[in-house]
Amino acid sequence: MRARQLEVFIAVMRAGTVTAAARMLNISQPALSQVLLHTEDELGFTLFERVKGRLRPTPEALEIFADAERLSAGLEGLRRKTTDLRLGRAGL
Repeated sequence: MRARQLEVFIAVMRAGTVTAAARMLNISQPALSQVLLHTEDELGFTLFERVKGRLRPTPEALEIFADAERLSAGLEGLRRKTTDLRLGRAGL
């Protein structure tokens, strides 16, 4: 799972809908849906059941969600650290 796919997965889990997740990420709903479908295709299992226009997380999605959030927090920490290094706010 790539960083963008991780970001989309977490946004959908938190928002509960593709439209709200797309709004959170400032991307179009069709673009988010494409990333989500591509992610599921690469993983080889579905992350969400589509029921009456709503998304319901599958057991697999629930299983990986905590790990995804930890990984995302680590990536965000790395982004902050590299920004600080670039701006001379951290380092040796």
